Amino acid sequence: MTPCVDVYWSFRSPYSYLATARLRSLSEVLDIPIRAHIVRPIALRDPEFFVRADSRWVDYVRADAARERSPRLCSAARS
Repeated sequence: MTPCVDVYWSFRSPYSYLATARLRSLSEVLDIPIRAHIVRPIALRDPEFFVRADSRWVDYVRADAARERSPRLCSAARS
């Protein structure tokens, strides 16, 4: 069986974009094929997702955004 790399690629993810050049380079250097699997956004995969979503979903998103916005120190800087 020939080894290959399965890549689950999302147009919405900046990480997919950032990984593309490196994956192509590795594929050429190691002579390993890449199998790309396109990941669709959840709203396209399951149109009922937002209808069934927890009513607190918006609150969770706001809390996550506030947490990401606040400055954080790494554990080494705290001591």
